[in-house]
Amino acid sequence: SWDREALFASDAIYAPQNAERVLAAYNEELAKILDKGFTAEEIAEAKKGWLQDRTVSRAKDRELTYALLSNEYIGRTLAWDDTLEKKVQSLTHDEILAAMRKFIDPAKISTVQSGDFAKVKRTGVQGTETAK
Repeated sequence: SWDREALFASDAIYAPQNAERVLAAYNEELAKILDKGFTAEEIAEAKKGWLQDRTVSRAKDRELTYALLSNEYIGRTLAWDDTLEKKVQSLTHDEILAAMRKFIDPAKISTVQSGDFAKVKRTGVQGTETAK
């Protein structure tokens, strides 16, 4: 709320022997997204899901209380939330793609893998040692 900071994260659950393929698929998918962006359907579904999550959250006493207290602390009201939701709903494909290209640099993404890779190495599967 005070800093110009954000987090881009993703995760995958996979069998250790598939580590190399999962990482390759992730890198390929990220490259496609940064090249062409998301489809209109993907954007519409993401917006719908995000807005629904926020709406349901406000229907829960504990989460609404937290939102009101947090907003009070940082000097916002629920009107700020309404404005944010309208801005997100109005985002276009090109605006989203431009923001992703501006702020996501695949060369700066850290990859962390965990699992029983020693067991995979004993069975002769290669490529599980790779990590950025």
